Amino acid sequence: INETWPCPNKTVIDDRSDIPIYHICAINELRATGGESSKLHVNSSVVCPNDAFIVGSGNTEISDICALDSLYINIIDSANIFTNETWPCRKTTVIYDTSNVPISNICSTYQLNIRSGESSKLDINSKVFCPSYTSVEGWNETEVNNICANNTLIVDIKDSANITINETWSCPNKTIIDDMSSIPISHICAISELNVTGRLSSVININSTAGCPLQAFIVGMNNTRLFDLCVQNEVNIEMSDSATIVFNASWPCPRKAIVNANNGGSIVNFCASNEVDITSTNSTIVYERTLSCPDVLNISIGSGSKVYNICSTNEAFINATNSEVYMDKSTCSAVANVTATNSTLVYVCATAAINVVVSEMAIVYYDGPLNDQQVSSGGQILPW
Repeated sequence: INETWPCPNKTVIDDRSDIPIYHICAINELRATGGESSKLHVNSSVVCPNDAFIVGSGNTEISDICALDSLYINIIDSANIFTNETWPCRKTTVIYDTSNVPISNICSTYQLNIRSGESSKLDINSKVFCPSYTSVEGWNETEVNNICANNTLIVDIKDSANITINETWSCPNKTIIDDMSSIPISHICAISELNVTGRLSSVININSTAGCPLQAFIVGMNNTRLFDLCVQNEVNIEMSDSATIVFNASWPCPRKAIVNANNGGSIVNFCASNEVDITSTNSTIVYERTLSCPDVLNISIGSGSKVYNICSTNEAFINATNSEVYMDKSTCSAVANVTATNSTLVYVCATAAINVVVSEMAIVYYDGPLNDQQVSSGGQILPW
């Protein structure tokens, strides 16, 4: 290419030759496809196109690429891509990478979208710029380092994908994590909303020293372990199969906590100040009443579930089948309403009124003024 002429407005190159090609440039749009052993050298020393679309396969090498507005990269096999870091970060960067050659100096000011797999390695340059929106999907043994987002962060990983977050930036407004990776992920935080799903043996570490979200939606399955969770307003938890969720006790309890537990799982430092709703099947839940007792308590459990140390200051609604509920006697509800069936055991206390419906060999031990009582099919109501 004769480099003495100005760059064309648009340049499109498809190269599978083993002879290098030099002085590639464009003002508005650059499309470069390299395959086999091709080598493409972009001349970005003076001109950087608005948009660049780069595709690499085989052992191709494409150097000094840049874009002012949007950069799209799709590389596989052993394709090797070099970006020119002297130019400012573009608004949008979209990368699909399954190449076994690392790619560095990836950045964006508005949107960063990464899909990576196999043994790919991507290093994000988040020292100066942090995009508003970042989405990362990783699988196999991929490694993506130093991701961040100002507004929304989305991470979807599985297999042995390894994702690291640059903790020097403030927490995103919203964070969504779907984790099936065997590699722990740390420094997760959000200002407004945190949405985390852990599967298999995921280890998820929340950075609650950086911020505590207003609301959180947590799903823990199998042997997932989630640490240092905190929430200001409302937390919604679904857990099963030996999942472990640990709250950071140094933060105040959330105002409302909703828990749905099935077939095991545990919650540490579990509490709420206004309302607790518990639904459980074949699980054990221990409430941390030393931190706070909610105004309202709703319990609906069955199939061998157990709830310990539960309390409320205003009104409690307990519906249990073939289960056990133990209220803490040091903080009794004003009013307690209990329905117990099928060999259930309940210990309940209240200061104003206790209403009980008991049947099918269930036993309710009460402390306080017994108001309304209905007993049938071998059920019992006994003083505590």
